[in-house]
Amino acid sequence: METAMVLFGNITSYDSVKGVGVISPEKGGEDLAFKKGDLQQQARDPELEQRYRYETVHLDVGRMRAVNLRQVYQGQVSQGPATAGSHENLVRDQARQQKG
Repeated sequence: METAMVLFGNITSYDSVKGVGVISPEKGGEDLAFKKGDLQQQARDPELEQRYRYETVHLDVGRMRAVNLRQVYQGQVSQGPATAGSHENLVRDQARQQKG
């Protein structure tokens, strides 16, 4: 299983007609483009200035793009590497916190 570093940033623009947007990394660096298909919640448009977690991929032209964007909600754990089971662990931990 491959491990990827999770990054965080805020959506600075989104064109719902074209289905493309830009996210600005929290820790600085170049803004990254993304497509609607890169959003985990594709049923709705991303909210501007909301915090999202994402990963990056290198494009053929030497640039990077944000992928696997997921909105970060208040109180959500926001550090550490992403693995295939990270989301499932997060959901389980949130359910435990609500119960007790």
